Amino acid sequence: LYKIDNGYIATGRIEKCKYVKLSDSLKVIDFMGDYRPKPFKSVPNDLHRLANYGKTEFSLDKRRMAEIVYKASVLSLYDINLNNITQRWEYKIDELDYNVVDGSVVNNSVMGYLSAYVGNNYVYALYSGVPENINEIATYGNEIHIFDNEGNMVDRIKIEKSAFSLVVDESEGKIFTLCHIPETIVLIY
Repeated sequence: LYKIDNGYIATGRIEKCKYVKLSDSLKVIDFMGDYRPKPFKSVPNDLHRLANYGKTEFSLDKRRMAEIVYKASVLSLYDINLNNITQRWEYKIDELDYNVVDGSVVNNSVMGYLSAYVGNNYVYALYSGVPENINEIATYGNEIHIFDNEGNMVDRIKIEKSAFSLVVDESEGKIFTLCHIPETIVLIY
């Protein structure tokens, strides 16, 4: 549940959609956002919602939000208006590709975006591009993709140590990443 200027946005495994817009008194205003397409029609809806698991990050002014889906290499940016959420753009490298094995979702593709930061003029996203390793403490990436507000990739930066999360200080021109080497540390670029 995220507080925004004019109410709340709820995320999770919602049956009808990805987001619920709520008033300040937590009254439902609208259901918004679609899940990624199913790789095959026989996938149960609850498992497909689980496969869509990712992260939502908001701009500091709470007027834009980035969405990533870990098992798909997709990054989306949304505008948050008074009564709705509108997708501004979507950048897709790969779509969801998974199988269901013994009631669990097994990713057939590489992991996509792991973390995002919505700045004033750019969206920064940490990209993995490696297969999921369930024996690791986290999934890591060593490439940062930078997008303008229209969804054009304007830069791609390789970082020296693989990270699992990032934040940005645009005013100082710094990117902060979290890594395990083997302890958790913060690296600044």
